[in-house]
Amino acid sequence: MNFEEYIKENREEFTEKVNNISNELGIEANWLMFVMWFESKLNPQAVNPISGACVDAETEILTTRGWRRHSDVFIGDDIWSFNKETGGIERDTILAKIEKMSSDVWHSKSRSFESVSTGDHRWVLVEKNYNMGGGYGKTRLKVKTTKELTELKSSYRYSIPHNAIEDNSAERLINLPVTPETAFYILLGLIIGDGHVSELKCELNASEKGNKGEVELIRECNSILGLDVYEYDSGHCLRWRYKAPFADMIRACLVRDRSIDKNKACVKKLNDSFLHNLNKDIAAAVLKGLMFSDGCFYDVFPSTLSFRNTECGIIDDFMQIAFIAGYNPRLSEAEYFSNDGFGERNKTVKTVRLRKSLNTSCNKTQLKHTKLEGEHFVWCPQTGNETFIARRNGNVYITHNCGLIQFMPSTARSLGTTTAVLKRMNNVQQLDYVLAYLRPYRGKMKRWIDVYLAVFYPKAMGNPNFVITPDIVAKQNKVFDLNRDLDITVKEIETALRKSIPEQYKKYYV
Repeated sequence: MNFEEYIKENREEFTEKVNNISNELGIEANWLMFVMWFESKLNPQAVNPISGACVDAETEILTTRGWRRHSDVFIGDDIWSFNKETGGIERDTILAKIEKMSSDVWHSKSRSFESVSTGDHRWVLVEKNYNMGGGYGKTRLKVKTTKELTELKSSYRYSIPHNAIEDNSAERLINLPVTPETAFYILLGLIIGDGHVSELKCELNASEKGNKGEVELIRECNSILGLDVYEYDSGHCLRWRYKAPFADMIRACLVRDRSIDKNKACVKKLNDSFLHNLNKDIAAAVLKGLMFSDGCFYDVFPSTLSFRNTECGIIDDFMQIAFIAGYNPRLSEAEYFSNDGFGERNKTVKTVRLRKSLNTSCNKTQLKHTKLEGEHFVWCPQTGNETFIARRNGNVYITHNCGLIQFMPSTARSLGTTTAVLKRMNNVQQLDYVLAYLRPYRGKMKRWIDVYLAVFYPKAMGNPNFVITPDIVAKQNKVFDLNRDLDITVKEIETALRKSIPEQYKKYYV
């Protein structure tokens, strides 16, 4: 993108505002124009958030209403995102939504991960062998684009996170205490898995021979809540029939479909209101109930929990609940032959495994990247935390979203705003924050190079002999490290910048 395209929107107002800022700061307007031009050349997203950083149409986002595709996601929707500073999953809001066609699309895949994203889509990466649940130090997280992942020479160092929690073991669920606060939600999970709910009936079934632990859990919950429940043996299993007001409370958590015969069928799908008010503790209690109904605590792999069902709605709810509770759900499907009273037929069974691994290694031997041909529809939800929870082909992971990158979150906060708010501004509106950022350096910007240093490395302003010594700065700004000694001098920066000055502006840079 060239600078003329950058200022095309509202050109007259933009130019007038730049002149006013320059007069207030006592600098040449062309100096400021060049700094913004150069930044846009290095970082196109800095001036054009719609430039990319998107995922494909098959990628879903985890909202507080459940998993949603791009057509069902709207600005203002509440979603779940990852807070990079606290290392936790929290509520967030969709501030903008980008949809476009792109020819720069990559397919990334391993045994436990799959994504389709644009080359400039950004990923939150965590250093390999660093326990996500132990909390994130600021140096532990990296943000790299899909294209950068394909070019990493030391890809073994990084992992793509799926979730973050201290304990995601089977024992955590088994030992979750049954209290007056958790008993209702545990029973709700049990009823979704092994119950029947209609307008006239709320019932729970369990086999004492097949699942003694479930029967004991049901009775413990009933006792703690002091429920008026009718328990009887049907011959095949034990049944518990619940009366009001408990039965009405269960119905209030589920979707009601009036088109279904109220005497014969029910919808065991959690409604939007319940999902919206979900938190980690409630999710863990419902998850315990679901796992004791249709779950398996010791699958083929001892460290893996699994849950099986044939209903898509229940599976989607289970994956959301499991994720909020701190587990890493992964969905798979298989066909099996059944003769269950409805005749002989093939049924699709969906299995969700709650894996112990909380991340996917970026090692090139495991994670393969393929450039897709042609143009593809892509989209991106912009959020306050600049992250969202994605699901594609049953794989759930944390990823970054697009937006402005010249303002770091800490810088934006010091200016009384956030990167999320800045994303929604046009280039004219953002100039107010450019002025706010540069105002403390008024009187110190004697030359054009000082204007750039105010943005790049303020400590070097006014000192032509200053040397920037941290290796990380040189590695991330190779364009300035002309002699590749991992030190950057002000003279090197000035030399590199002079090569970029457009011919018509050179008279201003003496």
